[in-house]
Amino acid sequence: MRAHAGFLSVAFTAALPAAGPAEPWTCAFTALCEMDAACDASNWDVSIFAAEPEAQALFSSLRTGDILLARMGSGDIAGYAAPGLLLTIEADSATRLSLHDEAGASTYFGTCEVSP
Repeated sequence: MRAHAGFLSVAFTAALPAAGPAEPWTCAFTALCEMDAACDASNWDVSIFAAEPEAQALFSSLRTGDILLARMGSGDIAGYAAPGLLLTIEADSATRLSLHDEAGASTYFGTCEVSP
């Protein structure tokens, strides 16, 4: 498994339109698929909180620290992006987190639920 912690420990900003369901989200990623490799079990929990300005959200986990994301998407799909990172949350809570860097791509699969 390739380590992305160093890559993700920097705060990013991007200018994308705001949309999608509101935060906060609690996400649990249970599978990790590496490019050109088999998928493995994963045990990674993250939180996503509203951030200022309104078109941004904060991606937070113990593994990566905090990352400022641009909120994007429409309707029942929530989307968040930063350079090298794309997170989508479907209406049924199915979630995909794709990480891209010079070494390739990794995709985490799991679920996100709106936190109380």
